[in-house]
Amino acid sequence: MSDRCHISIYCESDDVEAFEKIGFVLQNDPKKDGFAHVVEEEGIADESNWPRSLPYVGFHGSGREYDSHEFFFDGMKYRDWPKSENSGRYGIFVEKGSITPNFRELFDLHTFLQEKEEVEKRIGLKD
Repeated sequence: MSDRCHISIYCESDDVEAFEKIGFVLQNDPKKDGFAHVVEEEGIADESNWPRSLPYVGFHGSGREYDSHEFFFDGMKYRDWPKSENSGRYGIFVEKGSITPNFRELFDLHTFLQEKEEVEKRIGLKD
């Protein structure tokens, strides 16, 4: 990300150090909660330096050149989806002049949410 935004990530308790090394700060007690919540307030953590083998889910705020997104990495692939910081709604593409959403995009959002939930369970964020 080329400009600054708030980045919040949830990961496995044992993975905190990997995120602290790149500027994230622990926000909770991982031993008590069963997962770790790390935050990078400046938005200067370069995504290319993020761990590429550890599962995590997160959210980043909007910047000058992009909107806010929810994202996850399952240890093999990274996925993200636009999500409003204010309303918590996910973005869906609708053709200009139409009121009908693109059904392929709805399917992709459904898949994104299912895969994100699997990562949330894996890191201990959900049962």
